[in-house]
Amino acid sequence: MTENNEGISFPVRQVIELLENEPELLAIAFDQPLKFHARFANLAIGQAHLLLLNELETELYVLEVVPSEATAEDIGRLLAYMGWLDKTLVNIPPEQTLAGLSSWCGSGSFEKLRGIKGILLACSFSESARCAASGCPKLCMRRYSFSLKIVAGDEG
Repeated sequence: MTENNEGISFPVRQVIELLENEPELLAIAFDQPLKFHARFANLAIGQAHLLLLNELETELYVLEVVPSEATAEDIGRLLAYMGWLDKTLVNIPPEQTLAGLSSWCGSGSFEKLRGIKGILLACSFSESARCAASGCPKLCMRRYSFSLKIVAGDEG
């Protein structure tokens, strides 16, 4: 897994690191826990922020974080990642190996993998993003936000 933080804004990096260390935070959005697989996974068509697996390792989730309002272009990028992963990893013939793919791919077994899903996290979603996502049941959109509380140093 090659890590590349160039062009990644602070809030996006913060969300990615938080979800890498605590993927259970996504449990509120899904009916099953997810576990971390790879961060900044280099795909042939771009770099996915996070890859997560369900407990049974039958579904791979591609997670992308948008620092502000998500657009139809963000949906398109995530769908491209999902399509490439589906074509590359799902139903791999037994004689085909994963040799030659990035290290993130070799770091796990995809023998049981049956599907690819997408998660787009953003502060908000444009109307074009909502329309683009409405036609894809394997993609879910979730909002995130940050809050900061400052208290006196002598408070417990």
